[in-house]
Amino acid sequence: PCLCCFFKMYRSFFSPAKGLVLMCGDGINDAPALAMSDVGVAMGNGAAMAMEMSDVTLMDSNLTKLVDSIDMGRVVLRTIKENIVLSLLSKFVVLVLTLKGNMTLFGAIASDIGTMLFVTLNGMKLLPRGSKGEANVVTNDDGGLFSRCCCCWRW
Repeated sequence: PCLCCFFKMYRSFFSPAKGLVLMCGDGINDAPALAMSDVGVAMGNGAAMAMEMSDVTLMDSNLTKLVDSIDMGRVVLRTIKENIVLSLLSKFVVLVLTLKGNMTLFGAIASDIGTMLFVTLNGMKLLPRGSKGEANVVTNDDGGLFSRCCCCWRW
């Protein structure tokens, strides 16, 4: 890694308010920088030490998969939040109806099973839908996610 990357990690380590640092590396000389950065990403073809010190290991040297995995992580977190809100909302409705005396055991069971099916189907939207061997990739439309320095990204 270059001196610029070490400076950014040093600044991020001692002043977290400046932002997060993501470091990409594949060799033994990158291991300290990967360990010190907020998020360390090792390439799959690199040294074992770099893979041990990193938080994420890419299986090959294609950096576009890193951006795709960040985008997919955002979609997964949003789906998890949707499922939690829906489940809690349905439980709250059943609780209110039960306290009013308008809910039966069959209605509560049907509500629980219906919520479970809806949450399962909502989670299935994360599955790839392309042709055989091809997965649809979620794209990021907010633009300017990363600013590139010689070997690291900052956001």
